[in-house]
Parts: sequence; structure tokens; C-alpha cells
Amino acid sequence: MILQVFWTIPSVLNIMHMVKLFSMNLNQMAKVSLLMKKIKKNMSGSM
Repeated sequence: MILQVFWTIPSVLNIMHMVKLFSMNLNQMAKVSLLMKKIKKNMSGSM
């Protein structure tokens, strides 16, 4: 019983870490896509 709890804690921490990384990646991708849209708008505007 105690061993099970001992084993589940690291896995939960791993899952939380993975979720955090995933959300960070999503945020970065959103920022990049926004930047790309701005750049495209600027390019089309200057042309």
C-alpha cells in the first residue's frame, strides 16, 4: 500500500510536468502563429 503511493507520486509529478511543457509549447506555437500573421500582413501591406 505504502509502496503504491510511493510509486504513484513520481508518475503524477511526471504527468504534471508533461502537461506544463505541453501548455508552454501551445503558448509558444500561438505566439509564433500570431507573429507570422503580423509579418504576412506587413508584407502584403508593403507590396
